[in-house]
Amino acid sequence: MSKNFKEARLLSIAAFSFSFAYLLSFLFEGQVLYGIIDTFGAQTNQYILFAIISHFAGLFTCGYFVQSQRMARYTMIGAMAVCLPLTLPFFFAPSAFWLVGLVLAGYISGCAVAAWGYYLKIFTPKNERLKSCADMLIFSNIIMIAINVVAGSGFPFVGLVLSMLCLVIGIVLIWLLPVDAAQAMRQDDGEKLPCQLKKPMLVLFLFVAVITVNSGLMYQVINPAFEHLTGLVSWYWAVPYIITLAVMRNLPLKAKTPVPIYRYGHDYGSVHSVYAAWTQCYRLYHCGYADAWSLRHF
Repeated sequence: MSKNFKEARLLSIAAFSFSFAYLLSFLFEGQVLYGIIDTFGAQTNQYILFAIISHFAGLFTCGYFVQSQRMARYTMIGAMAVCLPLTLPFFFAPSAFWLVGLVLAGYISGCAVAAWGYYLKIFTPKNERLKSCADMLIFSNIIMIAINVVAGSGFPFVGLVLSMLCLVIGIVLIWLLPVDAAQAMRQDDGEKLPCQLKKPMLVLFLFVAVITVNSGLMYQVINPAFEHLTGLVSWYWAVPYIITLAVMRNLPLKAKTPVPIYRYGHDYGSVHSVYAAWTQCYRLYHCGYADAWSLRHF
């Protein structure tokens, strides 16, 4: 891979890390969102639920209209740009604009997450995509921790500003990426394989169900039980996840991943990566091919 494509790989990871940090810190049950809701004394259930549903809808439907790198570029830049004004109502008292903003921002951010798969496929060799995903999750969680510490220290609106700044940085970085890079460099993704995705998809659905329950326990049981330890909760729970990702990204490709890594290395970042992987599998299926890397790891 040329130097330009290596730089583009790092740039795409950084761009998505910043946009994903907005998602983790605010939109998808983020500490910034909870802090703002608590500040105004609003009810949380309706806001959180609708944001989650709309986000998953964006992840599932993105493949219908994003069919090229150029379209993925427009989707990511447009989604982050639209999320900026949709976030502004949260500087003010609760209103209908809150619910509208969360639903729309949740949907288009889901599309942006799925669209990044094109950059992953183009700029990262197939035997290093796990490392790119791990790097993205590590960087985005580090940024999220910084924002959460600010929000958890009694400054949720400062945290909201920082979350929006992540969107601006993400837009700039995506804009700097080369356009139509897929035409300039065709990677060897292996021979086309028959579309025998039934078994892998069933396993993936089972994993999604288990990790969803797992994450639900963390957010609805474990975190609330320690919410009085504000300073600790704002960052400590993400540290084991980051450490686990760092270990996994450095494992040899043929190494068998230890069971404890899957058992203890989780948070909803894992759920996002799973749903993004599902979207990628869905797109590969309708394109009529699937590469060996996708089937081996997903």
